[in-house]
Amino acid sequence: MKKRVRLCFFRRGSFKKVKKHERGKQMAKKTAKKKAKKAVKKSAVKPVVIPTDKKFKYFEFIKDMVIKAAVISAAALLIALLYTGIRALIPAKKAAAEPVIEAQAEAVKPAETKALPGKFRYLLKKSTSKEKIPKIHIEEAKALMDSGKAVFVDTRSASMYDDAHIKGAILIPAGSPPEKYKEHEQALKDKVIVTYCHGVGCHLADKVANSLFDMGYKKVAIFFSGWNEWTQAGYPVEKYEPPAEFKRLFEEAASINEIPKITLAEAYFLYERQKANFVDAGRKDQYIDRHIKSAITIPADGISEVLPRYLGSLMQKPTVIYCHGKGGNARNLAAKLYEGGNKKVLLFMDALPQWEKAGYPVFKNPALKGETK
Repeated sequence: MKKRVRLCFFRRGSFKKVKKHERGKQMAKKTAKKKAKKAVKKSAVKPVVIPTDKKFKYFEFIKDMVIKAAVISAAALLIALLYTGIRALIPAKKAAAEPVIEAQAEAVKPAETKALPGKFRYLLKKSTSKEKIPKIHIEEAKALMDSGKAVFVDTRSASMYDDAHIKGAILIPAGSPPEKYKEHEQALKDKVIVTYCHGVGCHLADKVANSLFDMGYKKVAIFFSGWNEWTQAGYPVEKYEPPAEFKRLFEEAASINEIPKITLAEAYFLYERQKANFVDAGRKDQYIDRHIKSAITIPADGISEVLPRYLGSLMQKPTVIYCHGKGGNARNLAAKLYEGGNKKVLLFMDALPQWEKAGYPVFKNPALKGETK
């Protein structure tokens, strides 16, 4: 019994010693591994590891920013399109105009010359052909005006020009004879000539630009968006007022016995600027034979039948009455108009001989005279 107990004791002690030795080896190995790992960590660059949940948040943030940018861009584009459409629908406002007291030939005043921006310097060059005449936008037109190097030419009708036009512009309606261009030689000389009319789709400016080119003016440009875009932008405009010597033509007669008589120069001023109605008071056969071009007829032998048809329209502006004889028919018709309420009546005595001699437009019946002038 005693021996067995000792053996067991010996065995237990030996077992403990062996186990203790093995644990020491294991601890030494672990310590060596830890030191090796620390050495590797110190020498190697640590990789950036983003946790999965952080990665998800990062990509969500990027996605939100892209969506917001797309929405803002779409909204800005929509607003721009709406603004452009609304601007196109709003009728052009007539700007407050400065009265032009001078005669038409003196309407253009010398402007202070400023440097034209470099990107528009090409407009100062001469065109080599009609096809190469530049068509310019409003930015270029305004730059030319500000530089003082251009003169604007209104190619619309005289009545539209008189209502309002680009500030400083001269009037040369499309279809004008060469004499009309010669009236403005000094104003057109050494300038870039910018023609304009109503706007896009109107070709009056093109016609006048081509005529100017044929006459030797090579520095020509066509402002193709014209009057409509200029007024929408709120740029300077002015209203025409007749020269002082012609203002009496727009006044009412004091009485039926004081209906004023006008001169050839006054009659032509009203005719050229479309500021008056011209009425032939001669017989119907005389009117058919010849008359001032564009005049209407209210024959002496048909006043009571014809006059009521024209009475309303004739009251919108002064009425110039002439006849083919000594003036009796003209006086009679003028009195009838005055009694009907038209106080702006004018008598043009000895009209046709003076008119024809001056070379002003006259219609002659081709069947009788063989010509139409």
